[in-house]
Amino acid sequence: DGPALEAMRRLIAAMVSVGDRILFLWGDPRVLEEYGPPTAEDGECDVDELFADDPTLALIERGQAEGVFDPESDPHWIRQVLWAMVFTGIEEAGRGLLPRHGVAATVIRTFENGVTAK
Repeated sequence: DGPALEAMRRLIAAMVSVGDRILFLWGDPRVLEEYGPPTAEDGECDVDELFADDPTLALIERGQAEGVFDPESDPHWIRQVLWAMVFTGIEEAGRGLLPRHGVAATVIRTFENGVTAK
């Protein structure tokens, strides 16, 4: 809800707040292996259909329409970069290289300086 940029800041803060869970889920591929996308032997796999209701992607597209996120960047790319930044921030805090209380602000600053429209 609200302006896309503010909503994105809240999303990033929420993702960082569950950082330990994210590290756990991404750290062991066996945890989510039964939830992966269908393979070739399962039949046709349309990745866009699998993630059609992704609220993060919808937020990014809304931000592009509002002119706050770069309209020339593919929304899927922005989503992948967002997840990578969140994961990296959480991981760096776990290693003691970034203070835990500064992860959300660092990710938000990096995201906004990297994908916001200029």
